[in-house]
Amino acid sequence: MYFGLLSAGILVSFFLFGLLNQKHGQPWAMTMLSLVLSLLLGFVFAKAGYCLLLADTELFGYGLESLLSFMPYEFSVFCGALGVVLGVFLSARIFRCFSLDLMDRFAPIGALILSFIRFGEYTLGTLGAGPMIPETHFLARFPWGLPNSFGEWHVAICVFEGLLALLCGAGFLLFYCLAPQKKEGSVFQWTVFFLALPQILCESLRARCMKWGFVRIEQLLCGLLILFLVCMACRRRTQAKPRRRYLPVAGTVLAILLVVFVEFALDKLPLSTPLCYALMLLAMLFMTWMEWLATR
Repeated sequence: MYFGLLSAGILVSFFLFGLLNQKHGQPWAMTMLSLVLSLLLGFVFAKAGYCLLLADTELFGYGLESLLSFMPYEFSVFCGALGVVLGVFLSARIFRCFSLDLMDRFAPIGALILSFIRFGEYTLGTLGAGPMIPETHFLARFPWGLPNSFGEWHVAICVFEGLLALLCGAGFLLFYCLAPQKKEGSVFQWTVFFLALPQILCESLRARCMKWGFVRIEQLLCGLLILFLVCMACRRRTQAKPRRRYLPVAGTVLAILLVVFVEFALDKLPLSTPLCYALMLLAMLFMTWMEWLATR
């Protein structure tokens, strides 16, 4: 059921992408090639990324057989997203129509695909579940709550992730279509940023995720992606004073270290959970400020 819903969502998303491309003079053949390459590379990257990131238990534990297991929870969403973007990039290169404007068009579509992935996780048992909540809790009902096999309720983190991705995609699609003046590449950059940023918190709230000890892998990858975006923005700050040009990078590194400390504290230290998550939200707000400083 999960793969069926995901396939339908991907087809709808790329149909919208094709309509946008046609409006800007790109052929449907390029969109169809993007669909094929994105599906192929997204699948390969998601599976290979999961096995490589957890190589000590997957590749070293089960050998190459781990690559042939297609259970939905044995894929990396982060690595799959990289594969999808690479598929669009390669297809545009093949048709010699690559541009930053094309990536701006695809960014909201990518957010829509991500929302289908997250909503679909509701059908995968407790994969997208968060903290356990009592039956009397106002979230203990569909779709905000997720029951386990014992009838106990968990917060459906996957639903909130899907809503955030959907809002991000819709917002930046409107911005792309309606903003009279915008810098090429800015829609793609900010869409990726606002997809990665809330995932830092959502990964921490998930009961099941890819982990190295107390380090949540995809949470760390999202932080490093944000750091990369800030670095790229700082490279373009040619008018800034040399000493201040890369200050946002230093600030982002500090924010990532704070997130790592919070995860360590949640796992090892007797700090209150509300305080830990307040610090994490502070780190996320600081990352947003650093990104804004780097791009202004």
